[in-house]
This record gives sequence, C-alpha cells and structure tokens, in this order.
Amino acid sequence: MPNLAETAAFSRLTAKRHRFRAIADDAPVMIWVTDASGAATYHSRLWLETTGQTAEQAKGFGWADAIHGDDRHKVECRFDDALRRKEPVRLEYRLRRTDGSLAWVSASS
Repeated sequence: MPNLAETAAFSRLTAKRHRFRAIADDAPVMIWVTDASGAATYHSRLWLETTGQTAEQAKGFGWADAIHGDDRHKVECRFDDALRRKEPVRLEYRLRRTDGSLAWVSASS
C-alpha cells in the first residue's frame, strides 16, 4: 500500500502529465514522446489529425507507417542511430496526410 508521500508524488506527476498533454495538443506543431528504446508513447493531436492515425496505431513504432515508403528506411535508421548515440537528430521526410496527400516535414529531437 502506498504511503502518503508516494500518493502525493504520484498526484503531482499525473497533474504534470496532463498539463504537458494539454500544452502539446494545443501547440501548432506535431509533438511526440518516446521511451528509452525509441518506441513512441505519446503523439499530439496535430500528429494524429494530420496522419489520420489513432493513438494506438501511432504508438510504439507505428508512427513510421505514416512516412512515405521511399523515406521510411532512411528516417528509421537515422532515428535509431541518434537514439543509440544519445545525440539529437534532424530529419526531413514526406509524411502521408489523412487525405492521402504528402507533406514535407522537418523533425528534430
């Protein structure tokens, strides 16, 4: 059973998570969060609206399904390399929109 300090810490963490998501969902940019393995744990509303993916579809490595086939391998390799080296990465690639059209995006971490 959690003690009072653990319960308070959990409540603060939950409040911060909700605040981050509210800010990210209202930002005019696509935002996503990954865990240490590179698996996506969160995508902002703009990502989901732009790609037509659901949160479940984009989760993990499903986000890569929205990348144009000719760009996907390069993006995945560069992202994996940067993650392994713990270095920032800047990528430009084509992203499929909900309506099937393509948009050039610039992503950085």
